[in-house]
Amino acid sequence: MGLIAVPGLPPFHFLKSWPLTKIELFMKHFMNITVCKNVSELKNHILPQCVWVEMEKVMDEDADILKEMWRSQLHMQFFCPDPIRSNDLRIKLIRFMYDNKIFDPKGKWSKIAAYFDGYTTLKLGEIYRSLMKIAKKNCSTAEESLEYLYTVYIPMIKNSPYNRMLPRLRFQEGKVEYVEEDLIEMSAYEIESEVEEE
Repeated sequence: MGLIAVPGLPPFHFLKSWPLTKIELFMKHFMNITVCKNVSELKNHILPQCVWVEMEKVMDEDADILKEMWRSQLHMQFFCPDPIRSNDLRIKLIRFMYDNKIFDPKGKWSKIAAYFDGYTTLKLGEIYRSLMKIAKKNCSTAEESLEYLYTVYIPMIKNSPYNRMLPRLRFQEGKVEYVEEDLIEMSAYEIESEVEEE
């Protein structure tokens, strides 16, 4: 699971593909440093830089990379209640922005994120900016861009076979594991893809 790129679609970018053992190590240190007893205590919290400096020491990895990994990927893997599918998220974000006539989300991301349980403002902003880049190839204003995304882009990706998925995670009793239903869905997708290729 690295950078996933499909012609005509913005990449659904995952910073790194860490093995479960590394995620588990990250979470153990993270829980200790933040003095949290339950992973749910970390949901939607903006942590001070000193936390990331300490994490850098124990993980032997740059603090900014660790912070970005948490805010752009691991946070949603632990806290999204529904499966994380790239196109589904794009469609939901476009529809939300369109229905609420949000042409300039600057300063509004905290309110917007309240409707996207488990996603950080950083991740939503990344996705929105990548969508607007696509739209701006065909449009000159934010209003036109949102209209284009809603009327042209959504139908284009709605039934696309390239609805990539990031498996959700659970952290219990010091262990990290994938949510089983996500693995089943991902396996089914891989089998379908192999059959189509034959």
